[in-house]
Amino acid sequence: MKRNILIIRLTSFGDITLTTHLPRIIKSKYPDISIDYITSDFFADIVSHNLYLDDILFYDKNNNIILTENGNSIEYGRKKYDYVFDLQKNKYSKKIIKHFKSEVFRLKKENWKKFLLVHFKINLYKSIKHVSQKYLAVFSILNIKDDNQGLEIWLPEEKAKKALSKSINEDVNTIIVAPGAKHFTKCYPPEKYIELIEYLNNTISITKKLKFLLLGSNEEVSVCKDIENAFLEKDINIENLAGTTSILESVKIVDSAKLVICNDSALMHVAVARKTPVIAIFGSTVQEFGFFPISSNAHVIEKTLKCRPCTHIGRSNCPKGHFRCMNDISVEDFKEILNSDLSLELKK
Repeated sequence: MKRNILIIRLTSFGDITLTTHLPRIIKSKYPDISIDYITSDFFADIVSHNLYLDDILFYDKNNNIILTENGNSIEYGRKKYDYVFDLQKNKYSKKIIKHFKSEVFRLKKENWKKFLLVHFKINLYKSIKHVSQKYLAVFSILNIKDDNQGLEIWLPEEKAKKALSKSINEDVNTIIVAPGAKHFTKCYPPEKYIELIEYLNNTISITKKLKFLLLGSNEEVSVCKDIENAFLEKDINIENLAGTTSILESVKIVDSAKLVICNDSALMHVAVARKTPVIAIFGSTVQEFGFFPISSNAHVIEKTLKCRPCTHIGRSNCPKGHFRCMNDISVEDFKEILNSDLSLELKK
């Protein structure tokens, strides 16, 4: 008998990316199982071309209805599911779940551990477990194990060929700089990014063209513009794409890059999913929360301070006023990684 399962993860860019390994792992053990995925239409492109998903559905929270990819409303219960896996675990996923007479498995968020670490600096995390592994644990009923192949975001042309393929631009060394994040305390200061770009431009050997691409959402247009303007009269090849790319366009750009430098943000996970080397800069958040980049090509730069973490999601300002978690990070902190772990040719 063919089994049907439903996965629910409505938001956000990074969190949905961290679920992309699950359909592959499930289908590798149960090839005949049917896997449907409910998300929000804004983030649909992250999973819409996943080879291992059978149906992508969208949740309209304003009307509490489920929509197909064509925008047609469908009735709850149209399809019977043996299991529903709620990886969102909020009031909206609860509204969805109540319409299905299925066995439900939900993510354990352990917010109390985060609370103790943020407010009292009591660390009860015995080991650092990645969020993608926490998601996998929700599926224990299926008796599946991690295949260690990592996250994956499929592009339309890859789904048609039924094979992932990385397309690196061999004619130019492209370095993506993504200076944005949802909260101020997760953002490396723009003047620091300017200094870093100058350092990289002077350090990386020009055996091939070197190009910097600024990438970000509509909310990050201003900060990217400030960085771009700092190089108007300098001989540095830099292009600002902030606010001009769709999710899939951003994925393709990341795919062709030599390196991504970013904050603790969604683009960090996109780089991991497309097997692009990434340097992630952590400020107010810490790796114990599970959102670090999980890849052998990934590196985290952070400072050990008594005031870290001051939040588990980010803040609008530094509660201490000094913002040392970011201000203390300098170009010197990037040198060791660039010299030993990344395949970039450096000037002697």
